[in-house]
Parts: sequence; structure tokens; C-alpha cells
Amino acid sequence: MTPVFSRLRTKLTVLYAALFGVTLLLMSVAVYTAISAAAQRQVRAELTASGTVFDRVWELRDERLHEGASLLSRDFGFREAVATGDGATIVSATENLRRRFSIDQVFIVTIDGRIVGAEAGALSRDAAKLTAAFENADDPSGVALLNGQPYQVMSAPVLSP
Repeated sequence: MTPVFSRLRTKLTVLYAALFGVTLLLMSVAVYTAISAAAQRQVRAELTASGTVFDRVWELRDERLHEGASLLSRDFGFREAVATGDGATIVSATENLRRRFSIDQVFIVTIDGRIVGAEAGALSRDAAKLTAAFENADDPSGVALLNGQPYQVMSAPVLSP
């Protein structure tokens, strides 16, 4: 073979290899883009569904906690215990509520700001922070962030008999 044909064959081989490489690269980019877009759509759909479920579960728990707090606050025996300062009855009632709803802390805040109704040692400084966070609120319920942790706060007024 003459050097002219050898060079031509080499050039054509390099050209075909480069064309194949570019085609393969373009196809890979197109496939990656399509897969990435499909994955993003799937993740968005799943997050939206999870968010809807979370919102509903939160709403149901909020309703249950509100009903439990309201029921306890309207109970005549509990109201009498709060009015007379019967600590044993208050602790028993709040502990029952805490266990029934798997609540971390249940306590009563008196009009003068004292915190009562918690088992000895069970009430941390967080309780005081929680009451301070909702002190001026019209509805002292909601979510409070303490020490980087979210807490769901539910309250109901206890009117002494």
C-alpha cells in the first residue's frame, strides 16, 4: 500500500471513531437528562404525597391532643384539684394524659406563672421556655423550637369551680 492510502485509512478511522464517540456522548447526555428529569418528577410526587400524609397525621394528632386537653380542663374533679392545689390529683391526671397520648411533658401553668402538675424531676427548663414562647399569644398552642428541637404545644384553660 502506498503511504497516501495508509494516511487516508488512518484519517477515516480516526474520523469514524470521533464521530462514533460524539454520537455516543450525545446519546449519553440525552439519556442522562431524561432519567434525571424522570427521577426529579418521581421524587417530587413522592414528597408531595408524603407531605399530604404528614399534614393529615399532624392534623389528627392536633385534634386528639386538643380534645384531650379540653376534656381534662373541663373535668370538675380536676378543676377542683387545681383550685385547691391538690398536687397528687393534678400529677395523677396529667400523668394519665401524658401516657395516653405519648406526650413528653404535661404541666399546668397557674395565673401567676407557676408551673405545677409535673412529676418531680420530670419538668425541665424547657417548660419555662415553652410557656415564655406562648405567653402573649391569643391561642397558646402550636409548634415551638427549643434547643433545635420542635415541640408541639397544646393548651386549654382550666377554670376553677
